[in-house]
Amino acid sequence: MTMIKILDKNDFVNEMLNWEQNKFSAEALKVIFDIEEEINDEYKRLDKTVIYTSYHEYENEKELLDDYRHCDTIEDVENHTTVWRISDSGGLLINPF
Repeated sequence: MTMIKILDKNDFVNEMLNWEQNKFSAEALKVIFDIEEEINDEYKRLDKTVIYTSYHEYENEKELLDDYRHCDTIEDVENHTTVWRISDSGGLLINPF
């Protein structure tokens, strides 16, 4: 028997924050929830490992550009992947490439 638990945004954030492997802030998890909800119209199984490997959070542009030294600007990074701004403080979320 399979049981399905439907998660709203707060449930998703709490589920991920309580996972010992979590590397995301609550703010980034809210953005991830919105992204996943937008690209998946149907119900989706929560696969924490897929979430973990599909996104990477950075505190600011400098931290991101330090990881992607072959890119000189955020625009260069955006030529390779999508960059989401997750806060007014400069936080960023990307799909690693």
